[in-house]
Amino acid sequence: METLSTRFETTSQAFSSQIAMFELSGTPVRYENFFFTVISFAETLIGLGVRPEMRVSIHVPDHIATTALNLAVLRLGATLVIGPLNLVRARPDLAEKMVIIRQVATGDPREILMDQSWIRPPTRMIENVGNAKMIRATSGTTGIPKLRLTDEASLLLRDDYSRSKRGSPDGPCYVGVNTRSATGFSNVMRVYNSGQKQVHQLAELKHTLSAMEQIDVNYAYIPPLHFLNLLNTAKETGIYPRNLKKVFVGGGRVEPSLATEAETFLGCEVWNTYGSTETGSMAHARPSQHIDLPGCVGHVYEDRSICFRNGEGEIVSSSEGGHLWVTVPEGFQVSDFDTGQPICDDDGWLDTGDIGYIEDDLLILSGRQSEFLNLGGDKRAPSRIENVVRVFDGIRDVVAFAVCTDTGIDEIGIAIVPEDGFDLGNFQKFLDERFGQKYKTQVILIDNIPMTETGKVDRQHLSQTYSGTND
Repeated sequence: METLSTRFETTSQAFSSQIAMFELSGTPVRYENFFFTVISFAETLIGLGVRPEMRVSIHVPDHIATTALNLAVLRLGATLVIGPLNLVRARPDLAEKMVIIRQVATGDPREILMDQSWIRPPTRMIENVGNAKMIRATSGTTGIPKLRLTDEASLLLRDDYSRSKRGSPDGPCYVGVNTRSATGFSNVMRVYNSGQKQVHQLAELKHTLSAMEQIDVNYAYIPPLHFLNLLNTAKETGIYPRNLKKVFVGGGRVEPSLATEAETFLGCEVWNTYGSTETGSMAHARPSQHIDLPGCVGHVYEDRSICFRNGEGEIVSSSEGGHLWVTVPEGFQVSDFDTGQPICDDDGWLDTGDIGYIEDDLLILSGRQSEFLNLGGDKRAPSRIENVVRVFDGIRDVVAFAVCTDTGIDEIGIAIVPEDGFDLGNFQKFLDERFGQKYKTQVILIDNIPMTETGKVDRQHLSQTYSGTND
């Protein structure tokens, strides 16, 4: 059976002399060299006690080293654990080994320290063991991250399924998703197995855009806020790849107005993709083509089944909408790590955690179940509040979130990243006019929107930080 590891080796051989990716310094790394880096890392890990079926997590900052270590763990038939370092430290049962750098070492006996001595040619070939698995943490933006266990064959099946629906890149790519996340690793491997060179995020946005311009990037894979920041920097500096064809934004919604602005300036198509850790890709759409349908993610793929349920679990009409349930594609082997049980119910249905409905055969998402604000029994999606607020002048970005109170009735938290000229007093009057006395609001001015490792807005962090305050 073909797996991610066997596909990686086949691809490395097929494109051996071509450039695969670039170091942070700009030095190109060829497919052949990257493959032997993986072999060298696998050899080192064996010497440090890593064995088949052992659970191993990787926590190093360099994107090439992270990807190579991930592949080395899988090649050894071990279980790759991808999740935040603080989660792995808090769960001794989650990982038996942690590869880290000295700067973050704590003396935990599970730690394996990586240093420059690891960068060397291998002394022998390490064969692919097979039967590798991966544990990936969900984003955790709306609660405690869930841990999903997947076999390596399903990882490849998931990526192939996404490529079959969205197409394979046929030119240089930019992967702007955190490569230490499961989504980032998936995007890196999707591009790698397409035989295309890729560049990753640098410390400064203008340097990232310069790198994209230098290799003439045609395709970009980016989370929403990074997309916004890249676009703003491109407009400020005039630096961006002139032959960009498509930008795929995943992990959150893209407003139609922003997508239209980006398409006009960059001269490319902007696609908003929808999927999940458990199910892979489910839909994608160009928001610029659906100006009057914020939250539209397109037609659900014809081989995917969905239904909507109300709060009591009863199936409701797609036009009425409610909690979105889906079936997992055939062949996907995904279970819950903590319980060992399948993630679906007895009939094969999975609760996505999203709220939505169907209009004109298009799936419209309103938000996440756990993100909805409970405003005295009147529940509101944060996205709807953001749409109201976004029209006010002087706002670079906005996030609505729940400010929990002792009464159990949420107040509306509105985190604003202001631009020059933003008037807080007039903004408060604007809120009073829109929401009146019905809802209480708290406005917080911040420099940057907090994000999770996968590039999603971290509303939970905002709620935890500002609940119980009146600042």
